[in-house]
Amino acid sequence: MAIGLDSLGTTFLVRELGELLRGQIIKSVSLADDRVLTIGFKGRKSGVLTLLAEPSIPMMCLMEAGAGHPRSGTGPQRSRQATLEIPPMPRFEDPLKGLEITDVSQIELDRVVLVTAGGGGKVYRLYFELIPPFPNLYLTDDKDIVLAVLFRAGTRTRHRVLEKRKLYTPPATQDKVHPVDVTENDIEALDYAKDPEALSRRILGIGPLFSREIVARGLKSGSLHKALKGMLEDYRKARSSAYLSGMASTISRNPPYLAVTWYKPSIDGVKSIEKVESLNTAVGTVIDEFLSTSKIERMRASVHRHLSREIRRARKAVAQTGVAEEHEKDSATYRKYGEIILANLSRMKKGSVTARLPDIHSTSGEKVRIPLEPRLSPQANADVYFAKARKSIRRAARARQKTEEMQSRLAELITLEEKTVAPGITEARLAEIAETVARPRHAAREEREPVDEKAVRLGIRPRRFTVTGGWTVLVGKSAKENDILSHKYASPSDLWFHARQAQGSHVVLKRGKKKAEVPKQAILEAAAIAAHYSKARTSKHVAVSYTEKRYVKKVRKGPPGMAAMLREKVVFVDPAIP
Repeated sequence: MAIGLDSLGTTFLVRELGELLRGQIIKSVSLADDRVLTIGFKGRKSGVLTLLAEPSIPMMCLMEAGAGHPRSGTGPQRSRQATLEIPPMPRFEDPLKGLEITDVSQIELDRVVLVTAGGGGKVYRLYFELIPPFPNLYLTDDKDIVLAVLFRAGTRTRHRVLEKRKLYTPPATQDKVHPVDVTENDIEALDYAKDPEALSRRILGIGPLFSREIVARGLKSGSLHKALKGMLEDYRKARSSAYLSGMASTISRNPPYLAVTWYKPSIDGVKSIEKVESLNTAVGTVIDEFLSTSKIERMRASVHRHLSREIRRARKAVAQTGVAEEHEKDSATYRKYGEIILANLSRMKKGSVTARLPDIHSTSGEKVRIPLEPRLSPQANADVYFAKARKSIRRAARARQKTEEMQSRLAELITLEEKTVAPGITEARLAEIAETVARPRHAAREEREPVDEKAVRLGIRPRRFTVTGGWTVLVGKSAKENDILSHKYASPSDLWFHARQAQGSHVVLKRGKKKAEVPKQAILEAAAIAAHYSKARTSKHVAVSYTEKRYVKKVRKGPPGMAAMLREKVVFVDPAIP
């Protein structure tokens, strides 16, 4: 995007516009499109005040009607002829016609321009807020009551909401140091060597480009404070010249790659410098270039910028190759601790914070110090470590899967980046590429598990798994949830699983109204889940009973979660989850 004037440069532009506009009679107010507002004047065949409300480069200047070049107070006109179509504004009943421009001013040290018009006892004010990325344009009466919102990109950054018939309030003053009050300590406290735009975040009225210029001059002269004071002295004494500079794409990211300044820039990244007769001329040229730059080129630059950001993210994710190995290492350690505890249960007592036990995996008989939870029994501590080991393995698998996905994603993005710069690319193709770049986030939202309205209505949130064949398996999390899952949620044809002769969760394989038989592999996987969520999870070859839910009855006067099976089948499985 082009780089417009900062607050200090806006001061000089407002002075030029004041000289050009005071005393002019408004003939028309029109809206060329959603982002270009024009005001024409009587007795001035070609004079049109133009506001470009593009969020990235909001600008205003006096331009030639019927052409995109600006009308300057002095000097020759530029030859570019980009036509400005000016149809009537459909959304605004114009009260400004016939009024005289009486004043053009700047609101404090901000990029807010106030144009005042009056006549016949009426006074109206136009507030142009040229603040990216939320430029706004309001019409108020003489008491600053908002009559119309001509253009509103947003007020999110300035924490205010302005509506019709409400009092207009300028954007809130940012929490920055006023240039007059800047001390040498304020400057030296900033890390401007790494961040040349740091001054723009600390000092009021200074934009990122001006910050870079001060840093460049300060490093050359040896004193950043003196460089700042020197440029502010030029501003105070109105020593300014208008320059239009071609910028590198690293500084000006989208076409047109131009910058308007009230000083001669000396920073790295400036490709060309042209001194022009006025800031109004320079701003008009940028607006002209922006309007005449083809939509496809702006779209190409936008897509390329998003692609570059996604490629950086993908490369960062791919570079984290050691995450899976770390999780696998943790899993091995946790499983080792669990096995050592199980081998030494007879030597341990509940209440210990740590235990120093012989390492069963070592031939030298060395001992290992294992942290324990004193509130848990030795067996429970072992179960905790086994659970941590399984969780680490799952994390390692997810990390490897994510790395593989990001490697594939990176290759796809690089291919798309090459296509964006291909000659002859169409808007439709660029739109497809933009959609592809954004697709992973959309797909993730689409792949979320649908809301189970019946479970929500019953107040349960069971664990949910998918086994071979796409069958859904639900696992209760408590005795109360087991009771609701089995006797209120499950359908008669659903399959019901429970570890035999061991306490554990009720497990339901949702069969619903399906008449197809559940495959043996799906039954074994559901049984393994039931064994995993039981007291027998540390055993091998656990016996798990299963039957259709229609043969499961609630025990009369029994506690929540107790059930009895009228008929059953038994399978032997190793505890596991998908």
